[in-house]
Amino acid sequence: MNYKEQYNKWLKNPNLPKELKKELQDMKEEEIKQSFYDNISFGTAGMRGIMGLGTNKLNIYTIRKATLGYANYLTNQYKNKLLNGIVIGHDNRLNSRKFCLDCASLLSSKGIKVYLFDDLRPTPEISYAIRKLNAIGGIIITASHNPKEYNGYKVYDENGGQLTDYKNSLLIMEINKIEDILSYTFKENTSLITTLSNEFDKEYYKEIMKLSINEVNKDNFKIVYSPQHGSALKGIKTILTSLGYDLNLVESQCTPDPYFTNTLSPNPENKDAYIESIKLAKQIKANLILTTDPDGDRIGIAVLHQHEYKLLTGNQTGALILDYLLNYQKVTPKHLVISSIVTTSLIEAISKKHQVTFKQTLTGFKYIGELITKLEDTNPFLFAIEESYGCALSPIVRDKDSLQAALIISEMACYYQNQNKTLIDRLNELYKEYGYYYDTVISYSLDTLEGPKIINSIMNNLRKSNLKEIGNYKIKEAQDYLKGYKDFPKSNVIKFILEDNSFIAIRPSGTEPKYKIYYSIHSVNENTALNKFNDLSNNLNTLLK
Repeated sequence: MNYKEQYNKWLKNPNLPKELKKELQDMKEEEIKQSFYDNISFGTAGMRGIMGLGTNKLNIYTIRKATLGYANYLTNQYKNKLLNGIVIGHDNRLNSRKFCLDCASLLSSKGIKVYLFDDLRPTPEISYAIRKLNAIGGIIITASHNPKEYNGYKVYDENGGQLTDYKNSLLIMEINKIEDILSYTFKENTSLITTLSNEFDKEYYKEIMKLSINEVNKDNFKIVYSPQHGSALKGIKTILTSLGYDLNLVESQCTPDPYFTNTLSPNPENKDAYIESIKLAKQIKANLILTTDPDGDRIGIAVLHQHEYKLLTGNQTGALILDYLLNYQKVTPKHLVISSIVTTSLIEAISKKHQVTFKQTLTGFKYIGELITKLEDTNPFLFAIEESYGCALSPIVRDKDSLQAALIISEMACYYQNQNKTLIDRLNELYKEYGYYYDTVISYSLDTLEGPKIINSIMNNLRKSNLKEIGNYKIKEAQDYLKGYKDFPKSNVIKFILEDNSFIAIRPSGTEPKYKIYYSIHSVNENTALNKFNDLSNNLNTLLK
């Protein structure tokens, strides 16, 4: 069925409300094409897309189709456990609450118990709730750090992690069986919907506060925090003030605003996210800036160092956290550290020096969560990190958790200040010990009709090229995860290990029409690392063109 046929099918459906039909009628040709040329894909990380009418947009019907598929999946896989329930949560985005309530109504109509939070909550708390309540899964309505036009839909399993490949394939099969979601009707069973009280929040915060390692002198130590209009405000404020920190909020970014009115970017990976925080920090002479993304799973930081606020990457922050944990917490060789295959190699180097168990997974915290569960009887969990500003320090969740990270980052920054050091000073000490690591990721967006085809062509041509070197740098090993590498699940990723153990990895996004190139450059100092990066990136870009 072409895009025009899909459009007419929606336009003529008698179940579509009049106001939505009017919206369809007002669409221009190009808008119709963009909205109906495809079905919004339910990929490896759920759905994420621009909100609007159409099969290729995120709306009440595409959400409903995914939820009906999920209900059928649960009925097939957990038919005797449906009353264990599903936990549903959402962030501050436009339509998030509406989508959330529709999911709850539909699931209850299928005889599935639903636990629903009364308002927005951070993603990791939904993961915690699934585990705490012994639920069989969960749904989170969020588009993470994407712009305001986006929303998304993520599905979780009984362990509190996103569905991994096999489970996800079963779910996708159920979703694809549904042909006419516009005509689907259901009746909510209110007796199966339970609203979780604030007491549940307190239990979650209490568990996180157990992560504190050192008593620190908090005099003359100030923190600025922005939730970027998102869902982590209540938790981080409660935890840090309960522990006695001088926490100063960027008030203009504390309202749960779906339009992100007072921030240029809600993404901690972008420097624009820190503009208002730095203004406040300069006024009060704060030592540390924390900012979290809308759904509260990622955290970014800036540190006052030599009279300037310097931003740290997710890789740098993760290396500092791991170093702090291993130096000041009692560990054994069985303690487990996990990173994704595109995270800085410094994590592995620190783990090996301290002789703890180090493992890697594919990109996506669902794989990290799965590995934590798989090894929990033999390897006590210590730390997991992805380069994209997400980490976890406790097995109470199976996802990235900015609240856990906020606690330990605040503590270690304060701890080093008591020694007249900043986090930058400690990072430089790590570079002296392990060598300098320059880690960066470059994203190339191809948000056009031809975008996915172009990305596939890039990956296919790269595989056929059988590269032995990039510029003057020899490739020691080429790891093609789509062909199957070691015991990793198959994935569309190519990673080149260079002779000095630097690496370059290329992978398409799981939720958006873009591909990413990850560089982890290891060298003796910053200048040589940057020169090497420039050489490699210029040569690789030439090859890809």
